[in-house]
Amino acid sequence: DRFTDNSCAICMDPFEEGSFVRELHCAHVFHHQCIGEWFKENASCPICRTKVPTKMK
Repeated sequence: DRFTDNSCAICMDPFEEGSFVRELHCAHVFHHQCIGEWFKENASCPICRTKVPTKMK
């Protein structure tokens, strides 16, 4: 099981079966909507602060 915790570290709500989640390169998992909002203001994992590459346009 790749989930080290049963809940999203951003909203603290549990992961439910069928939840739309996103796993970062550092292997931390969040609800897709939560991490999307997080990345509007931050460019790192909210747990370990590993930098997340941004797409160049």
